[in-house]
Amino acid sequence: MPTTIETYCPHCDTEVTATISKRSGTLPARGEDTSYVEELAICPLCGKTIGDSRVENGNIDRAFDAYRSAHGIRRTRYHQKPP
Repeated sequence: MPTTIETYCPHCDTEVTATISKRSGTLPARGEDTSYVEELAICPLCGKTIGDSRVENGNIDRAFDAYRSAHGIRRTRYHQKPP
């Protein structure tokens, strides 16, 4: 993921170039809280987190990758990311 992303901030009601920051996060994966590195889009004008599917989908992928890694589950062709 790039360090910035062009997106819309609903708090400011404008298009912005949001900064991507990283922090430790937790999501439930198969009913188990799983720790992973979470990425967040941050508005440069108001400083609030912006929900963007491009960022959130990556977070879900990283959480399930962490779950599979913690349980020794190999990534199958079904789980491969598209080229």
